[in-house]
Amino acid sequence: MKKYYFLALFCACFLPNLFGKEIDMCPLQVTIESAKEIKILDLSNRQLSEIPEEVRNLKNLKELDLSFNNLETLPEFISEFKDLETLNLSDNLLESLPESLSNLPKLKKLSISFNPIASIPKGMKSLEILEIDGSIRSNLDEILMHISSYSNLKNLSLRKNHLKEFPKAILSLKSLTVLNLKHNSIEALPKEISMLSGLKILNLEFNNIRNLPDNLSKLSQLENLNISRNHFEEFPLVLTSLNKLKILNVSQNPITNLPASIERLENLEELNLFDLEIVVLPVHFKNLNRLKVIDLGNNPLESTRLLCEMKNLRKMGLTGIYSIKKEHKENLFTSLPDCQIVMN
Repeated sequence: MKKYYFLALFCACFLPNLFGKEIDMCPLQVTIESAKEIKILDLSNRQLSEIPEEVRNLKNLKELDLSFNNLETLPEFISEFKDLETLNLSDNLLESLPESLSNLPKLKKLSISFNPIASIPKGMKSLEILEIDGSIRSNLDEILMHISSYSNLKNLSLRKNHLKEFPKAILSLKSLTVLNLKHNSIEALPKEISMLSGLKILNLEFNNIRNLPDNLSKLSQLENLNISRNHFEEFPLVLTSLNKLKILNVSQNPITNLPASIERLENLEELNLFDLEIVVLPVHFKNLNRLKVIDLGNNPLESTRLLCEMKNLRKMGLTGIYSIKKEHKENLFTSLPDCQIVMN
Protein backbone atom coordinates (compact mmCIF):
# COMPACT_ATOMS: atom_id res chain seq x y z
CA MET A 1 0.00 0.00 0.00
CA LYS A 2 1.45 3.33 -1.06
CA LYS A 3 2.14 5.95 1.54
CA TYR A 4 -0.14 8.97 1.47
CA TYR A 5 1.53 12.38 1.46
CA PHE A 6 -0.07 15.52 2.86
CA LEU A 7 0.67 18.99 1.55
CA ALA A 8 -0.63 22.27 2.91
CA LEU A 9 -0.17 25.13 0.47
CA PHE A 10 -0.26 28.61 1.96
CA CYS A 11 -1.29 30.55 -1.10
CA ALA A 12 -2.50 33.76 0.45
CA CYS A 13 -0.21 36.74 -0.07
CA PHE A 14 0.22 37.28 3.66
CA LEU A 15 -0.02 35.25 6.82
CA PRO A 16 -0.61 36.98 10.19
CA ASN A 17 1.88 36.00 12.84
CA LEU A 18 1.31 35.70 16.58
CA PHE A 19 1.80 39.46 17.05
CA GLY A 20 -0.72 40.51 14.43
CA LYS A 21 1.89 41.60 11.90
CA GLU A 22 2.09 40.40 8.31
CA ILE A 23 4.76 38.13 6.95
CA ASP A 24 5.47 37.79 3.22
CA MET A 25 5.07 34.23 1.99
CA CYS A 26 7.16 32.91 -0.88
CA PRO A 27 5.24 30.95 -3.53
CA LEU A 28 5.57 27.23 -2.93
CA GLN A 29 7.28 25.42 -5.79
CA VAL A 30 5.98 21.94 -6.49
CA THR A 31 8.55 19.88 -8.40
CA ILE A 32 7.36 17.35 -10.94
CA GLU A 33 8.94 14.55 -8.95
CA SER A 34 7.36 15.49 -5.62
CA ALA A 35 4.00 16.14 -7.30
CA LYS A 36 3.75 12.47 -8.22
CA GLU A 37 3.76 11.47 -4.57
CA ILE A 38 1.08 13.86 -3.34
CA LYS A 39 -2.25 12.07 -2.95
CA ILE A 40 -4.08 14.25 -0.39
CA LEU A 41 -4.18 18.05 -0.54
CA ASP A 42 -5.84 20.21 2.12
CA LEU A 43 -6.34 23.86 1.14
CA SER A 44 -9.29 24.45 3.44
CA ASN A 45 -9.82 27.74 5.27
CA ARG A 46 -7.13 29.69 3.34
CA GLN A 47 -9.27 32.60 2.12
CA LEU A 48 -8.54 31.56 -1.45
CA SER A 49 -10.36 33.31 -4.26
CA GLU A 50 -8.76 31.07 -6.85
CA ILE A 51 -6.93 27.77 -6.92
CA PRO A 52 -3.13 28.16 -7.26
CA GLU A 53 -1.76 27.14 -10.65
CA GLU A 54 0.82 24.93 -8.91
CA VAL A 55 -1.98 22.55 -7.95
CA ARG A 56 -2.34 21.60 -11.60
CA ASN A 57 0.86 19.55 -11.37
CA LEU A 58 -0.62 17.19 -8.79
CA LYS A 59 -1.95 14.68 -11.29
CA ASN A 60 -2.21 11.82 -8.80
CA LEU A 61 -4.46 13.53 -6.27
CA LYS A 62 -7.05 11.31 -4.61
CA GLU A 63 -8.48 13.79 -2.10
CA LEU A 64 -8.80 17.57 -2.49
CA ASP A 65 -10.25 19.80 0.23
CA LEU A 66 -11.05 23.38 -0.82
CA SER A 67 -13.71 24.06 1.82
CA PHE A 68 -14.10 27.36 3.70
CA ASN A 69 -12.62 29.64 1.06
CA ASN A 70 -13.90 32.39 -1.23
CA LEU A 71 -13.99 30.49 -4.50
CA GLU A 72 -16.55 31.73 -7.04
CA THR A 73 -15.44 29.47 -9.89
CA LEU A 74 -13.38 26.36 -10.45
CA PRO A 75 -10.69 26.10 -13.12
CA GLU A 76 -11.22 23.66 -15.95
CA PHE A 77 -7.96 21.90 -15.06
CA ILE A 78 -9.70 20.30 -12.10
CA SER A 79 -11.05 17.74 -14.58
CA GLU A 80 -7.45 16.59 -15.20
CA PHE A 81 -7.28 14.84 -11.83
CA LYS A 82 -8.30 11.43 -13.16
CA ASP A 83 -7.56 9.66 -9.85
CA LEU A 84 -9.56 12.09 -7.71
CA GLU A 85 -12.00 10.28 -5.39
CA THR A 86 -13.03 12.96 -2.89
CA LEU A 87 -13.67 16.66 -3.57
CA ASN A 88 -14.78 19.03 -0.81
CA LEU A 89 -16.02 22.42 -2.05
CA SER A 90 -18.30 23.26 0.87
CA ASP A 91 -18.56 26.77 2.30
CA ASN A 92 -17.48 28.78 -0.75
CA LEU A 93 -19.21 31.19 -3.14
CA LEU A 94 -19.78 28.80 -6.01
CA GLU A 95 -22.87 29.31 -8.15
CA SER A 96 -22.07 26.57 -10.64
CA LEU A 97 -19.69 23.71 -11.26
CA PRO A 98 -17.87 22.96 -14.52
CA GLU A 99 -19.57 20.27 -16.59
CA SER A 100 -16.14 18.70 -16.97
CA LEU A 101 -16.46 17.30 -13.43
CA SER A 102 -18.43 14.55 -15.11
CA ASN A 103 -15.15 13.46 -16.70
CA LEU A 104 -13.62 12.44 -13.39
CA PRO A 105 -13.98 8.65 -13.64
CA LYS A 106 -13.11 7.85 -10.01
CA LEU A 107 -14.88 10.68 -8.15
CA LYS A 108 -16.92 9.04 -5.39
CA LYS A 109 -17.60 11.85 -2.91
CA LEU A 110 -18.56 15.45 -3.65
CA SER A 111 -19.38 18.05 -0.98
CA ILE A 112 -20.89 21.34 -2.19
CA SER A 113 -22.74 22.35 0.97
CA PHE A 114 -23.27 26.00 1.88
CA ASN A 115 -22.73 27.46 -1.59
CA PRO A 116 -25.17 29.49 -3.72
CA ILE A 117 -25.17 26.60 -6.21
CA ALA A 118 -27.80 26.91 -8.96
CA SER A 119 -27.11 23.64 -10.76
CA ILE A 120 -24.92 20.56 -10.74
CA PRO A 121 -23.36 18.75 -13.71
CA LYS A 122 -25.19 15.78 -15.20
CA GLY A 123 -23.84 12.32 -15.76
CA MET A 124 -21.57 11.97 -12.71
CA LYS A 125 -21.98 8.22 -12.83
CA SER A 126 -19.12 7.30 -10.49
CA LEU A 127 -20.41 9.48 -7.65
CA GLU A 128 -21.56 7.59 -4.53
CA ILE A 129 -21.80 10.36 -1.91
CA LEU A 130 -23.25 13.83 -2.53
CA GLU A 131 -23.66 16.53 0.12
CA ILE A 132 -25.76 19.61 -0.71
CA ASP A 133 -26.51 20.94 2.78
CA GLY A 134 -27.50 24.53 3.44
CA SER A 135 -28.06 25.60 -0.15
CA ILE A 136 -28.68 29.34 -0.37
CA ARG A 137 -30.86 28.83 -3.44
CA SER A 138 -34.56 28.43 -2.64
CA ASN A 139 -35.40 26.19 -5.59
CA LEU A 140 -33.66 22.90 -4.92
CA ASP A 141 -35.62 21.22 -7.72
CA GLU A 142 -33.50 23.10 -10.26
CA ILE A 143 -30.31 22.00 -8.54
CA LEU A 144 -31.45 18.38 -8.58
CA MET A 145 -32.67 18.49 -12.19
CA HIS A 146 -29.98 16.11 -13.45
CA ILE A 147 -29.62 13.95 -10.38
CA SER A 148 -31.39 11.01 -12.04
CA SER A 149 -28.20 10.56 -14.11
CA TYR A 150 -26.23 9.84 -10.92
CA SER A 151 -26.91 6.15 -11.30
CA ASN A 152 -24.50 4.95 -8.59
CA LEU A 153 -25.40 7.49 -5.90
CA LYS A 154 -25.73 5.76 -2.54
CA ASN A 155 -25.60 8.56 0.01
CA LEU A 156 -27.40 11.93 -0.36
CA SER A 157 -27.50 14.71 2.24
CA LEU A 158 -29.90 17.66 1.84
CA ARG A 159 -29.86 19.08 5.36
CA LYS A 160 -30.89 22.66 6.16
CA ASN A 161 -32.42 23.52 2.80
CA HIS A 162 -35.76 24.99 3.97
CA LEU A 163 -37.57 22.25 2.07
CA LYS A 164 -41.33 22.25 2.57
CA GLU A 165 -41.90 19.27 0.31
CA PHE A 166 -40.06 16.02 -0.21
CA PRO A 167 -37.85 16.49 -3.33
CA LYS A 168 -39.40 14.04 -5.80
CA ALA A 169 -36.41 14.33 -8.13
CA ILE A 170 -34.52 11.91 -5.89
CA LEU A 171 -37.13 9.15 -6.22
CA SER A 172 -35.33 7.91 -9.33
CA LEU A 173 -32.14 7.10 -7.39
CA LYS A 174 -32.45 3.33 -7.31
CA SER A 175 -29.03 2.80 -5.66
CA LEU A 176 -29.70 5.17 -2.73
CA THR A 177 -29.09 3.61 0.69
CA VAL A 178 -28.64 6.73 2.87
CA LEU A 179 -30.87 9.83 2.76
CA ASN A 180 -30.46 12.75 5.15
CA LEU A 181 -33.25 15.36 5.15
CA LYS A 182 -32.60 16.66 8.65
CA HIS A 183 -33.51 20.22 9.61
CA ASN A 184 -35.98 21.14 6.87
CA SER A 185 -39.68 22.04 6.93
CA ILE A 186 -41.09 18.97 5.22
CA GLU A 187 -44.72 18.33 6.15
CA ALA A 188 -45.33 14.94 4.53
CA LEU A 189 -43.68 12.09 2.66
CA PRO A 190 -45.07 11.06 -0.73
CA LYS A 191 -46.47 7.56 -1.19
CA GLU A 192 -43.83 7.17 -3.92
CA ILE A 193 -41.21 6.95 -1.15
CA SER A 194 -41.54 3.19 -1.72
CA MET A 195 -39.52 3.67 -4.92
CA LEU A 196 -36.43 4.08 -2.74
CA SER A 197 -36.61 0.41 -1.84
CA GLY A 198 -32.88 0.10 -1.09
CA LEU A 199 -32.82 2.70 1.69
CA LYS A 200 -31.06 1.56 4.85
CA ILE A 201 -30.72 4.89 6.68
CA LEU A 202 -33.34 7.66 6.62
CA ASN A 203 -32.98 10.83 8.69
CA LEU A 204 -36.09 13.03 8.93
CA GLU A 205 -35.19 14.78 12.18
CA PHE A 206 -36.39 18.33 12.79
CA ASN A 207 -39.18 18.64 10.21
CA ASN A 208 -42.94 19.25 10.41
CA ILE A 209 -44.19 15.73 9.69
CA ARG A 210 -47.35 14.50 11.44
CA ASN A 211 -48.01 11.20 9.65
CA LEU A 212 -46.14 8.61 7.62
CA PRO A 213 -47.58 6.98 4.47
CA ASP A 214 -48.47 3.29 4.54
CA ASN A 215 -46.08 2.74 1.64
CA LEU A 216 -43.19 3.33 4.01
CA SER A 217 -43.63 -0.34 4.91
CA LYS A 218 -42.15 -1.20 1.49
CA LEU A 219 -38.76 0.13 2.60
CA SER A 220 -37.96 -3.41 3.64
CA GLN A 221 -34.19 -2.79 3.95
CA LEU A 222 -34.49 0.13 6.36
CA GLU A 223 -32.25 -0.35 9.41
CA ASN A 224 -31.93 3.15 10.86
CA LEU A 225 -34.79 5.68 11.05
CA ASN A 226 -34.81 9.06 12.76
CA ILE A 227 -38.14 10.95 13.02
CA SER A 228 -37.29 12.93 16.14
CA ARG A 229 -38.39 16.55 16.63
CA ASN A 230 -41.44 16.39 14.35
CA HIS A 231 -45.16 16.67 15.17
CA PHE A 232 -46.24 13.05 15.66
CA GLU A 233 -49.01 12.74 18.24
CA GLU A 234 -49.25 8.98 17.83
CA PHE A 235 -46.61 6.35 17.27
CA PRO A 236 -46.80 5.63 13.50
CA LEU A 237 -48.12 2.06 13.21
CA VAL A 238 -46.44 1.62 9.83
CA LEU A 239 -43.10 1.50 11.65
CA THR A 240 -43.98 -1.87 13.16
CA SER A 241 -43.85 -3.34 9.64
CA LEU A 242 -40.18 -2.45 9.25
CA ASN A 243 -38.82 -5.66 10.72
CA LYS A 244 -35.19 -4.95 9.77
CA LEU A 245 -35.04 -1.79 11.87
CA LYS A 246 -32.10 -1.80 14.26
CA ILE A 247 -32.07 1.86 15.31
CA LEU A 248 -35.22 3.96 15.82
CA ASN A 249 -35.37 7.53 17.13
CA VAL A 250 -38.82 9.03 17.77
CA SER A 251 -37.71 11.40 20.53
CA GLN A 252 -39.18 14.85 21.21
CA ASN A 253 -42.61 14.21 19.71
CA PRO A 254 -45.92 14.59 21.63
CA ILE A 255 -46.56 10.82 21.57
CA THR A 256 -48.58 9.50 24.52
CA ASN A 257 -48.75 5.74 23.86
CA LEU A 258 -46.77 2.93 22.31
CA PRO A 259 -48.70 0.25 20.38
CA ALA A 260 -48.61 -3.39 21.46
CA SER A 261 -47.45 -4.20 17.93
CA ILE A 262 -44.09 -2.57 18.68
CA GLU A 263 -42.98 -6.08 19.66
CA ARG A 264 -42.86 -6.87 15.92
CA LEU A 265 -39.62 -4.87 15.70
CA GLU A 266 -37.72 -8.01 16.59
CA ASN A 267 -34.34 -6.75 15.32
CA LEU A 268 -34.44 -3.45 17.17
CA GLU A 269 -31.23 -2.75 19.10
CA GLU A 270 -31.49 0.96 19.92
CA LEU A 271 -34.68 2.87 20.73
CA ASN A 272 -34.81 6.57 21.59
CA LEU A 273 -38.07 7.62 23.30
CA PHE A 274 -36.64 10.67 25.03
CA ASP A 275 -39.05 13.52 25.85
CA LEU A 276 -42.35 11.92 24.82
CA GLU A 277 -45.48 11.69 26.97
CA ILE A 278 -45.29 7.99 27.82
CA VAL A 279 -46.88 7.03 31.14
CA VAL A 280 -47.07 3.24 30.77
CA LEU A 281 -45.11 0.82 28.59
CA PRO A 282 -47.19 -1.87 26.83
CA VAL A 283 -46.83 -5.37 28.26
CA HIS A 284 -45.43 -6.74 25.00
CA PHE A 285 -42.63 -4.19 25.09
CA LYS A 286 -40.54 -6.71 27.00
CA ASN A 287 -40.54 -8.96 23.90
CA LEU A 288 -37.98 -6.68 22.20
CA ASN A 289 -35.35 -9.27 22.98
CA ARG A 290 -32.52 -7.70 20.99
CA LEU A 291 -32.91 -4.25 22.46
CA LYS A 292 -29.61 -3.11 23.97
CA VAL A 293 -29.97 0.66 24.28
CA ILE A 294 -33.06 2.62 25.32
CA ASP A 295 -33.64 6.24 26.32
CA LEU A 296 -36.87 6.95 28.20
CA GLY A 297 -35.72 10.22 29.75
CA ASN A 298 -38.15 13.11 30.25
CA ASN A 299 -41.25 10.91 30.20
CA PRO A 300 -43.94 10.85 32.92
CA LEU A 301 -43.28 7.13 33.33
CA GLU A 302 -45.00 5.60 36.36
CA SER A 303 -43.23 2.26 36.56
CA THR A 304 -40.07 0.52 35.40
CA ARG A 305 -41.05 -3.01 36.49
CA LEU A 306 -41.37 -4.25 32.92
CA LEU A 307 -37.84 -3.04 32.10
CA CYS A 308 -36.46 -5.34 34.79
CA GLU A 309 -37.34 -8.30 32.56
CA MET A 310 -35.30 -7.05 29.59
CA LYS A 311 -32.06 -8.80 30.42
CA ASN A 312 -30.23 -7.88 27.20
CA LEU A 313 -30.31 -4.16 27.91
CA ARG A 314 -26.83 -2.64 28.21
CA LYS A 315 -27.63 1.07 28.45
CA MET A 316 -30.72 2.85 29.73
CA GLY A 317 -31.49 6.57 30.01
CA LEU A 318 -33.98 7.64 32.67
CA THR A 319 -32.96 11.26 33.26
CA GLY A 320 -35.66 13.75 34.10
CA ILE A 321 -38.08 11.11 35.43
CA TYR A 322 -39.21 11.95 38.96
CA SER A 323 -42.36 9.83 39.09
CA ILE A 324 -40.60 6.48 39.61
CA LYS A 325 -40.70 5.08 43.11
CA LYS A 326 -37.42 4.57 44.91
CA GLU A 327 -37.90 0.81 45.26
CA HIS A 328 -38.50 0.51 41.52
CA LYS A 329 -35.20 2.24 40.79
CA GLU A 330 -33.41 -0.10 43.19
CA ASN A 331 -34.98 -3.14 41.50
CA LEU A 332 -33.61 -1.97 38.15
CA PHE A 333 -30.02 -2.00 39.36
CA THR A 334 -30.53 -5.41 40.97
CA SER A 335 -32.31 -6.98 37.99
CA LEU A 336 -30.01 -5.55 35.31
CA PRO A 337 -26.45 -5.76 36.70
CA ASP A 338 -24.90 -5.56 33.19
CA CYS A 339 -26.84 -2.46 32.18
CA GLN A 340 -25.50 1.08 32.49
CA ILE A 341 -28.42 3.06 33.91
CA VAL A 342 -28.34 6.85 33.77
CA MET A 343 -30.80 8.74 35.94
CA ASN A 344 -31.02 11.80 38.19
